[in-house]
Amino acid sequence: MLLTTLAVLLAAYNFVVMALVLRSSYYTAGRKAAQIVMIWLLPLFGALLCHIVIYSTRQPLPRPDSGFLRNDNPNPPGLG
Repeated sequence: MLLTTLAVLLAAYNFVVMALVLRSSYYTAGRKAAQIVMIWLLPLFGALLCHIVIYSTRQPLPRPDSGFLRNDNPNPPGLG
């Protein structure tokens, strides 16, 4: 029972990491294919390595423009 649970969790993690690889716009198709092969040939270590690489290469979200001033008035200028 424990081995079955571990196998299911490992397969689920592999699928999650595989989805992250496929959704990444950072890699070419050949590199994505190589990473997917590594995920499934080295189940835990391949998935962990790919997950770490994807996490470290992701681009940060752009910071909000500090020059933009929020206007809480719902009316257009000059009408309210």
